[in-house]
Amino acid sequence: MSRVMAHMLSIACLQLFSFRLYGQDPTRLGSREQQMRITEHAGRQPVSVSRTVSPATVSIDDLTVPASARNEFDKGRELLLKAQKSSESIGHFRKAIEFAPRYSEAHFLLGVAYIDILKYHEAEAALMTATAVNSRNGRAYLALGYSLIEQRRYAEAEEPLLRGIEFDPNNSRGFYDLGRSYYALNRPQEAQKYLRKAITLAPEVAAMHALLANVLLCTGDMEGARREFEEYAHLDPNRNVSID
Repeated sequence: MSRVMAHMLSIACLQLFSFRLYGQDPTRLGSREQQMRITEHAGRQPVSVSRTVSPATVSIDDLTVPASARNEFDKGRELLLKAQKSSESIGHFRKAIEFAPRYSEAHFLLGVAYIDILKYHEAEAALMTATAVNSRNGRAYLALGYSLIEQRRYAEAEEPLLRGIEFDPNNSRGFYDLGRSYYALNRPQEAQKYLRKAITLAPEVAAMHALLANVLLCTGDMEGARREFEEYAHLDPNRNVSID
């Protein structure tokens, strides 16, 4: 590695330490618009929670919901996942829950809708109910962990994220968010472990390489950081990536 590259990486590391010093979140770079628009192309960057909804682990309660609850749930899901009208979907999920209070999937997607409109406390309540009703709902644990990260409650995010990947072990977003959390907690070895797993599952995602590069940079692995920065630049030559 050239002296110029080493110098640039050293400066970048100092900038990241300054983020921590002045209370900024080093896992969230770029404008707020970039952060919330995590991707419009699933192959490029980590996608938003509402766009990573995979098949559910259905609970017994979900199988016995009345038709009225199912009808409202389907309307809400259509608005949230297809029309991307998160705010409009909330009323339908709430109605579904009124008809079937133990409808885990309705609580889960209600939490996702709240995340999309940045109401993290409301999301947290809905997602905690989803996991209480169905303790095997890995996606709800992962969404809960994400909402806690967005509130900078990194230590609290660890347990639901670990539970989430236990039930959903192929979800790259869950491993990525664990990496984000451990990085913010200044636990770089653990951050590196989970980011590498995330990259194994989704090697085409530029933002994962960018965050791993930052982790390696601040552990002194300049060569590893250089490789990850180069992969990041290769995957997103416009450098317009949100670490979120």
